[in-house]
Amino acid sequence: MLKKVDINDPQIEALLKRNRDALADMRERPREYSCHLSMLEIMERIQLYVWGISSQRGTFRQTWQSTIGQRRAVNEFLSDWSRFWYNRKKFITTVVQEEKETLYRYIFKEYEASLSGQNIHFDLSPLCYSGLEFEHVFPKSPGFDFRIYGFADETEYSHFISRSGNLTFLPKQCNVSLGSHLPDLKATEYVNCGGHPIGSGKDVASKLTIVRKLGKDIQPISNPKGYRSALEIRCVELAIFSLRRFLG
Repeated sequence: MLKKVDINDPQIEALLKRNRDALADMRERPREYSCHLSMLEIMERIQLYVWGISSQRGTFRQTWQSTIGQRRAVNEFLSDWSRFWYNRKKFITTVVQEEKETLYRYIFKEYEASLSGQNIHFDLSPLCYSGLEFEHVFPKSPGFDFRIYGFADETEYSHFISRSGNLTFLPKQCNVSLGSHLPDLKATEYVNCGGHPIGSGKDVASKLTIVRKLGKDIQPISNPKGYRSALEIRCVELAIFSLRRFLG
């Protein structure tokens, strides 16, 4: 996917380099990403698999039956399931290409925890948030010429907007406030949100590290088509995180 990104902006070149370096690092040190999963970790992955990859449930059942049916020792059972997960290229394809919001909600919460240490799965009170919603960086209801931003038509745009790279969490009132603004205007809010209402200290989007990081990644972009490229790259970045977090 990275080969298909339109490079016509220095920020896009920087984002590409960062992710290519991450991929190169994983290839050079493969042993660090070999699977040794606990039973609890396997159950977590079963949930993700069933939520996000419904077309593969038949494979899931077959693998489960063939493994558990042989009544293997615990270590052998875990080892087999580790290999099963490690080889799930479909899981990574889902993170990069498809529209699976239920799956992404969990991945984004885990991504925030990995970046900041904040657990936002259950308790939002430390953040003073009225609620947590998915934000579409390119809005669901656009009022602009698709071609300026590198989309051929409305169909291509509609397929893109629910992919992982175009999504992030925002506090509810911030999400309402941003509405259908375009990425260049949203980036400032992502990096330095004044709160909602302004100055209240409530619903400050930039308290989330994943939001600040997204804002800093897209804020320097000057070429309108660069926003789509940056978000395509972000799909790959989330896939790299998922590979390390769930399959490594």
